[in-house]
Amino acid sequence: MGEVKVLGAFLSPYPCRVEWALLHKGIKYEYIDEDLKNKSPLLLKCNPIHKKVPVLLHGEKSIAESLIILEYIDETWKENPLLPQDPLERAKCFASIRTAVFRSEGKEQEKAVEEFLEALKTLEEELNGKEFFGGESVGFLDLVVGWITHWLPVFEEMCGFKLLNANTFPSLHAWGDRFLNVPFFKEKLPPSDELLVRLTDCAFSIWTAFRTEAKEQEKAVEASLEALKALDEEIPVLLHGGKPIAESLVILEYIDETWKENPLLPQDPYERAKARFWAKFAEEKCGFNIRTAFYSEGEEREKAVKSALEAMKTLDEELKGKEFFGGERVGFVDLVCGLTIRTAFYSAGEEREKALKSALVEMKILEEELKGKEFFGGERVGFLDLVVGWIPYFLPVLEEVGGFKLLDADAFPFLHAWSERFLNVPFIKEKLPPSDRVLAYVANLRKVEWALTYKGITYEYIEEDLHNKSPSLLKYNPVHKKIPVLLHGGKPIAESLVILEYIDETWKENPLLPQDPYERAKARFWVKFVEEKCGFNIRTAFNSKGEEREKAVKSALEAMKTLEEELKGKEFFGGEGVGFLDLVVGLIPYWLPVLEEVGGFKLLDADALPFLHAWGDRFLNIPFIKEKLPPSDRLLAYVANLQKR
Repeated sequence: MGEVKVLGAFLSPYPCRVEWALLHKGIKYEYIDEDLKNKSPLLLKCNPIHKKVPVLLHGEKSIAESLIILEYIDETWKENPLLPQDPLERAKCFASIRTAVFRSEGKEQEKAVEEFLEALKTLEEELNGKEFFGGESVGFLDLVVGWITHWLPVFEEMCGFKLLNANTFPSLHAWGDRFLNVPFFKEKLPPSDELLVRLTDCAFSIWTAFRTEAKEQEKAVEASLEALKALDEEIPVLLHGGKPIAESLVILEYIDETWKENPLLPQDPYERAKARFWAKFAEEKCGFNIRTAFYSEGEEREKAVKSALEAMKTLDEELKGKEFFGGERVGFVDLVCGLTIRTAFYSAGEEREKALKSALVEMKILEEELKGKEFFGGERVGFLDLVVGWIPYFLPVLEEVGGFKLLDADAFPFLHAWSERFLNVPFIKEKLPPSDRVLAYVANLRKVEWALTYKGITYEYIEEDLHNKSPSLLKYNPVHKKIPVLLHGGKPIAESLVILEYIDETWKENPLLPQDPYERAKARFWVKFVEEKCGFNIRTAFNSKGEEREKAVKSALEAMKTLEEELKGKEFFGGEGVGFLDLVVGLIPYWLPVLEEVGGFKLLDADALPFLHAWGDRFLNIPFIKEKLPPSDRLLAYVANLQKR
C-alpha cells in the first residue's frame, strides 16, 4: 500500500501516538527525527500550513494532525480497530484536552492546573469498571491520553507538583501501569532520565531569558520558545510513500484507515463517536492544564493542578472495569489522551485585533483550498463544507455587531462565492435559524440539522433555554452541558463535529466524507483548520476595537485566503456537491455579512476571495439550506442588540 514514514521529534508525546497506532496495527514504518529549530525541507513540504509534527507519509500521501492521523490509520488498516464499529460508541469516544498548560505563571498556572484536575476527574469516571478506555483492550482514547503515563511524572518532578495520585485517581493510576506494560508501547518510550534532562534544558533557557537584558534577553526568549515548541503539536509528520501527513491525531486516524490490522477505532459508529469525544476531551482538558502547571508558579500553578486533577478523575472513571480505554486492547483514545473568529467576536482592543489578523490568515488558507471547486467537498457539499458552513450565515452578523470585516468578496472571492452556493443548498437553507436564536450555539446546531436534512432523516427539534437548562440537556450532556446534542434511539451524542461523523457513519445515503482514507484525512484537516483559525478570529474582530480588531481581521483574512485556494476549481468544498466541510463553513456567507455590517469591518470580499464568494452564493441557494436561513433584517437586529450587551 506504499511506504510508511513518520516525522517526529524527541520531546513531543504526539509522535508516540502515531507510532503506537502503527505498532498496534502491525505496520512497518520508518521514523524520521526532526530538529524543530532547523526544520527539514521534507517537513516544510509535507506540512506547509502548520509546519509541525507529527506527519504521516503513506506512499505519496501526507497526513497531518495526530488525531486525524489516528483515524486515517484506523480506517486504512482494519485489523485491531481503535474506534468502535457502532456510530454512537464512536461518537462517545471523542472528547478533548488541548495542550497549552505548561507556559503560564501565577494565577494562570493555577487556573490551568484546576481545569486539568477537573478533566482528570472526568476521565476517571469514564474508566469506571474498565481495563482500558477502549474496554478490555487498548482503544483510540488510550492512545490519545497515553502520553500522560510517561511524560506527566517527569513534569511533576521538575515543577514540584502532583496530579496523578493513586488515591485520588485509582482507575487512572492502574490504567497507566497496564498501558505502560503493553510491550510495543513500552519499547517506544524515550528514557525518563534523558527526557528530564532535555526538558530541564528548555526550562533553563526560560530562566536565562529573565536573567539577561535588552537584545540578549530577546535572543534568550526566542531560543526558549523554539526549545519549547517540541512540547507542542510541532511534530510528528508521517511520510507514507512520499505523502506527508501532519498532526498526531490526524496521523493516527490515517494509520488506522490505511492499515486494517489491529484497528484503533471501533467499527460501531456510536463507539467510534464515543472514542472521538473522549479523545477531544483529553486533548483540550488534560494536556493544556498540565503544560500550564509546568510553566507557572504560585496560585496559577495551583489552579492548573486542580483543573488537571478534575480532568484526570474523569478519565479515571472512564477506565473503571477496562484494561485499556479501547477495552481489552489498546484503542484510539489510549493513543491520544472557529477559535479565532470567536475570539474576535468576544474580545476587544489588542486581543480582537490579534484575533482578526489570525482569522484573515486562516481564511486565506480556506480561500486557497476552495480554488477551482464549487464546494470544499468538490462538486457537492462535503464534510468540510458542513464544518465551516456557519461562516457564510453567521459571520456577517458577527462582523456587523462587532464592527469588523473578514469575509470580503474582493479578498476572498472563492470563499465568498462558496458562501452563496452553500447557503442556497436547499437542505442548508431550510435549517438556518431565526435571528432570535442564541448566537453562540446556533451555528453548531445548524450543522446538525443540515446534515440530517441532507441525509433525508426525519427528526424532532427541541428548543433549549440556555439560561435555564433543562434536566434532559444536563442528563444527556453532563460533561459540557452544551448544545447541540443528538438523541438517537435514546443514545446521546454531543459535540457538533462528532455528531456529523456519527450521522455520516450511521446513515450511508448522501455521504459527507469521502470513502478514500487519505481524502477523509484531508477533509478532517481542513475542518480542524476552519474551526481553530477562521471562527476564532472573526469573533475576535467582532468583539474588539483598534489594533486588536485589525490583528483579528488580518488573521481571519489569511485563513480565508487559504480556504479560497482550497475552493479553486470546485463548486463546493465537497466537490460537485455539498460535503462535510461545506456544512461546517456554510454559515459564513450568511452570518458574516451581518457581522461585518454591525462591526464595521470587511472580510468576505468578492474581489479578494472570488471562489469563497461564489461558493457562498451556491451554498445559500441550495433549497434545504436556504429555507432554514433567518431573515437578514431580524438577524441584523439581533446581532446589533447582542453587541450592545
